[in-house]
Amino acid sequence: MSEVKTVRLSQRVQDLLETRQVNFSQLANEAIERKLMSKVWIPNYDIHEYAGITPQVLNKNIRNVRQLRCKHDVLKFFFFPYGERELSANKAIHDYVNGNANTIHDNYVYFNLEFPVDFYFFLRSNSWVNVEMCIIGYICAQFLLGDEKDRVDIESWLEPKILKRMIKAYDKDFKPLESEWRVMEEQESPGSPRINNFNQIYLNTLLGYNIQPIMFPYFTRILFPIQYPFYIKSYTGSVDLPYEYLTINSAYMRNIYEEKDDWQSIAVLGNEKKDDLVRAESKETPFIDWSYKYQTHHGLNS
Repeated sequence: MSEVKTVRLSQRVQDLLETRQVNFSQLANEAIERKLMSKVWIPNYDIHEYAGITPQVLNKNIRNVRQLRCKHDVLKFFFFPYGERELSANKAIHDYVNGNANTIHDNYVYFNLEFPVDFYFFLRSNSWVNVEMCIIGYICAQFLLGDEKDRVDIESWLEPKILKRMIKAYDKDFKPLESEWRVMEEQESPGSPRINNFNQIYLNTLLGYNIQPIMFPYFTRILFPIQYPFYIKSYTGSVDLPYEYLTINSAYMRNIYEEKDDWQSIAVLGNEKKDDLVRAESKETPFIDWSYKYQTHHGLNS
C-alpha cells in the first residue's frame, strides 16, 4: 500500500488556510461543498495470515467463491465514543487503513471495506494520536457551543478516559473563548469585526486540534459560527448533541459457528462443498474488487 503523505482538498482551500484570510465563511462552505463524494474499496492484503496459510493456498481455497457477504452498518467509526467498545472500533479501523488489517476481525472476517475517499485519506495520512486529537477537539467545540443540557449529556455519556482528556483540553484552549462566544451570540451585530475576530481564533483553535478542512463535511455541527456569520443568532443555543458515527460498508465471511461457518469451512479448510457464498446479503462487486487487487498484490494472476 503506497503511503499518502499529504491530502489537499483543493488548492483554493489550502490558499485560504495558509494566508489566514478573514473570509472564514467562504473557507468552511467551500470545503464542505467540495466534499469528495466518491467511495473506495480498500482490500485486506494480509487476510491469509489470519488463517495461518499462504496467499497461494487461500486463493485456491476460495476459487469457487463468487460473492462476499456485505453489510453497511456492522462497522462504525465513532466521533463521539461513549465506551471502550467504540474506542476499540475506532482504533481497529485506523489500523486497517494503515496496514494492520487483521486486528479488526470479530465475528466477521473482513476482506474488503468501503470508505468515503476523504475519510480514508484522513485516516491514512494521520497517526492514531492525531486522530484522537481531532475527536477531542470536535467534542470540545460541541461543549463550547452547546447549552447546559448539551454539556450534561457530554459529561454523562462520553467515555471516561476521553472525557478526562477533553476537559483538560477544553480548560486549556476552549474555555478562554467562552465569555467572548456568549457575549457575541447575544449582543453582536451580524458581520461585526468582533465576530470576525472570534471566528479567526475559533478556526485556529480547531486547526490546532487537527480538525482539517477535509473533515469539515463530517463536523458541520461545530462550524456553524464560521459558515453562517450573518445569521449567528439563528444558530445558537442547543446543538442537539448527536452520538455521531460514520458507517463503513464491509465485505466479509462469517466466523461465528466455527467449522460450520464461511471462514472456517471455505477459507481455512478448503471449501470441500464448493460453496460459492451466494446469499441474500452477498454481493459480487466487492469480491471481484478484492480478488483482483489481492491477486495482483501477491502475483497470483499472472
